[in-house]
Amino acid sequence: MDDIYSFSPNPKFYDVAGFVREEKTMLPVANGTVKMQGTDGSIIEVKTDASGKFKTDKCNPEAGYYILASAEGYFSNSTQIPPLKLDSREDQSNLIKTRTGADIFLLKITKEEIKLENIYYEYNSYLLTEDSKKELLKLVKLLKETPNIRVQLNSHTDERGSDEYNFWLSDKRAESVMNFLVENGIERERMSYKGWGETKPVFKNAKTEEQHAANRRTTFNVIE
Repeated sequence: MDDIYSFSPNPKFYDVAGFVREEKTMLPVANGTVKMQGTDGSIIEVKTDASGKFKTDKCNPEAGYYILASAEGYFSNSTQIPPLKLDSREDQSNLIKTRTGADIFLLKITKEEIKLENIYYEYNSYLLTEDSKKELLKLVKLLKETPNIRVQLNSHTDERGSDEYNFWLSDKRAESVMNFLVENGIERERMSYKGWGETKPVFKNAKTEEQHAANRRTTFNVIE
């Protein structure tokens, strides 16, 4: 005489979706690969359509996912989405929005130097500050997620000081960046470094402190 009940979760609980777009132009990245790795050990791979959209209805609602997007000619990038709480009475609408709005932005690979923001050294030194190390972890993430590239790390000084000293200082600073990346799991063979001294200023014959600061910079560019 038992009453036996069953229920099926809402179908949208299984959905994970989003868009892959180019970072600077916001244009869609078509035919990109989106790989989803679940906390339950599952792996799901889908392609983006002409609008850059990806979607699957086969995800585990109670698993979180690490989502990696990649495409030819772009640096890969990732995001993470949380699991739903099916055993909770909480409203799941915000979590569902997060899981179906997993937008990812890819930076296009060019031959141009890409400036690393907020990279600073101790005064008149090649030792990286602690804040700079936190910023460089973003480059670590980028290189780990885009394993098929080699990069050159570049350091530039302002125009103050002797040419010889600026070449030496910039070379040591670029080497410090490479050593930090190696310490954090990037293969040394994937990188080279070069100190340019004051030979490539953003502002030639800089006069203001802001211009000098712009000339002191650390960059990288893809060489293979």
